[in-house]
This record gives sequence, C-alpha cells and structure tokens, in this order.
Amino acid sequence: MTTLEVALLYATWSKCTETECFLSQSGVALTEENLLFLEAWRTIDRAYIDKTFNGQSWFRYREDALRNEPMNTRQETYAAIKKMLATLDDPFTRFLEPEKFKSLRSGTQNALTGVGLSIGYPLGKNESAFGLVVISASPGGPANRAGISSGDIILQIDNTSTENMGIYDAAERLQ
Repeated sequence: MTTLEVALLYATWSKCTETECFLSQSGVALTEENLLFLEAWRTIDRAYIDKTFNGQSWFRYREDALRNEPMNTRQETYAAIKKMLATLDDPFTRFLEPEKFKSLRSGTQNALTGVGLSIGYPLGKNESAFGLVVISASPGGPANRAGISSGDIILQIDNTSTENMGIYDAAERLQ
C-alpha cells in the first residue's frame, strides 16, 4: 500500500483531510500557518463558482503551495493566500486580513460611517478608466452634501493617486 493510499484510508476514519493525512503520513508536520492556508484553500474550493479554477489544477496548486511557499509567519501565510487567489484572475475574489475585515464589517454595520461612500472599480466600455468609482453616496452624508454622486470617479485621496489603490486601502483613507 502506498503512502497516499494509507493517507486516504486514514482520512476516512479520522478528521484530517486527504492532504493533511498524506503530509502527516509522509513525515511532513503541518504547522498552524499551513492549516490557515488550507482553510482558505477549502473555502475557495467549496464556494468558488468557476469550478475550472481559471483552468488550473486546484488540487495540484494546493500540494505545490504547501511544499514550496514559505509559510513560517502569519505575513508569509497571508502572502501565500493572496498569491493563490491571484491565480484565479478574478477581481472580485479577495483575501482580507482580520483587521481589514473587521474594519469592513464595522463599516457595513453602521458602526462607522466615514464620508458615506460605497466605492468600487470602474467597469464598462472604457478600458483606460482608472481610479475608483462611486457606487453610491449615503443621503445626507458628508460626501452627498459635498455634491459627490453615483458614477463619479475618485482619482486621488489626500493627494495620493487611486490608480493602483485597492478598495480597502481607499476605504481606510476615506474614514
């Protein structure tokens, strides 16, 4: 019986996944960072709509990343997760570090309002458009009172170009 067959058999009567069992059976210990990466991988595996995963072998990517990507610190693990998501080439699939996620959640639960804008990336026929687009301005909010409305393009925030700025970075700057 091969190591992989033992891992698959073991996986049927234990709580570890095939990958976790295979790695543990082959003498590779999984760290907390590896498990965090696997949790992100599984989330995409279960929920991602494009089951071709942008034409790549999703399972092979997982194996290669666990063997080759440095995941010794939390920042390295976050970088490995972001790199994994970048292979999907999907502008709507993003990884948020806990603090950015917390900030986003509090903003959507009206715990903080900032300037009262919902922003996104410009889409449409004009491929050369850059910056960020205003999706909506909260009625009566500071941005609405200043005359900012849906469809406006934000080119700079505090004299910093938004051309390569992420939405979450922009949202933090606008709060």
